[in-house]
Amino acid sequence: MSKMTKLFIATAFASVLCVSCNKGNPSIPKDKKGAVSETVTDSVDYLIGDWERYGDDKIGMTVTVSPYGDVMTSKIIINVSPLYDLGFNTGDMKWKSIKKVSPGKYSLTDMYKGGESGPTNLQGEIVVDTVKGLLTLTCSDDATKIQYWRKIDCELVTYKGAMGAEGYVSKSEIAYNAKTGHGIMTCDYGEDNRVAVTLDRGVNDGKTITFLTNGDSFMKFNILGDSIKVDDPDYFAQYGIVK
Repeated sequence: MSKMTKLFIATAFASVLCVSCNKGNPSIPKDKKGAVSETVTDSVDYLIGDWERYGDDKIGMTVTVSPYGDVMTSKIIINVSPLYDLGFNTGDMKWKSIKKVSPGKYSLTDMYKGGESGPTNLQGEIVVDTVKGLLTLTCSDDATKIQYWRKIDCELVTYKGAMGAEGYVSKSEIAYNAKTGHGIMTCDYGEDNRVAVTLDRGVNDGKTITFLTNGDSFMKFNILGDSIKVDDPDYFAQYGIVK
């Protein structure tokens, strides 16, 4: 692990939350030939549940879609570094005013950040393949840019707390899917000083959780009841721990 990475990771997390976000995809009614019936969304809409992005630099981002009045919305449950750098946080709304316009097709408003004009609501369209459990999303600003998402069974685990390094203290959070081991650690020091560390291949043996971080090194956390801390005694002796 690099010295710079360690600078941002001396940490203790508390308040663990483990939630089974989606107990599998809703059953898909089929006709006698095995084709998906157009009545698939009559009771519980297939879009409701957890969706993971893939195929671009935002791979692993996960949102959960829920009913909201007569429409649906989605919020971020596992963030990714590119969106965190633009100001998105776990729990932020991502898709709003989702409406079914025909079987397998939905209109929506997608929240975008990063432009010179600040946060922007983009009008878009979702097309769902209920057989493969996939969806594509395109927005009105550029219909050639296609987002790819897959429906997943998410078991969300989060740790929240504080991180200390060389006198700095941040609000910190780990969120990952226990079924895939993919997630993110975010550290907010305030004054636009935000750091995100990608976590992958998370393995929990009951005593420790080990992640591949940013694709090139490993980080091990010791499990201490409902909290965890980085397993690196030399680093802690140098910088200390903030709980």
